Amino acid sequence: MGTIFDEIKIKSPQEKIESTVKIEIKDLSEFGITDRFFDEITKVYMKAYEGMEEYGEPTEKHARKYIRWLINHSDFFKILYDKKTGIIGFIACSSEWWWNGKTGEIHEICITPEFQKMGLGKFLIMQAIEYFKIKGVNKVGLWVGANNEKAIRFYKSLGFDFTGESFPRWMRMEKEI
Repeated sequence: MGTIFDEIKIKSPQEKIESTVKIEIKDLSEFGITDRFFDEITKVYMKAYEGMEEYGEPTEKHARKYIRWLINHSDFFKILYDKKTGIIGFIACSSEWWWNGKTGEIHEICITPEFQKMGLGKFLIMQAIEYFKIKGVNKVGLWVGANNEKAIRFYKSLGFDFTGESFPRWMRMEKEI
């Protein structure tokens, strides 16, 4: 789909040097589903859940299995890609989910910590919402970690509200579109 942000200034955590990057959003079909791909996207997933291990998969092996499940159950799977860094984030969604009626379900969104707070997560969610509208979906849902205050604030800022449904450690949020 091309470059989404021409210039983003970031500071490398190791080098403390500011640099400019070009980030592209790519469809899953632009990648070969190879061991190298799984290694790279698994590292992104594991990094995104650092400090919130109670919500992520416990090992890289489990994460790979989960990512394979996401690929098989998502009709909207977009990847954030930087030519220097590689994969830096992704979103996996389904427009054919049923939860109290037809729902556009956001199964997963991960962005590596050094690329967070740059508008990339909001961009991915807005892309998913546009996709859901095209598919005739009028409600978007997701599950969020009950104690993940950062994610809860993020989703609330995008108009998601709690439904009152929960599982141990997880709470349901939805948004009408």
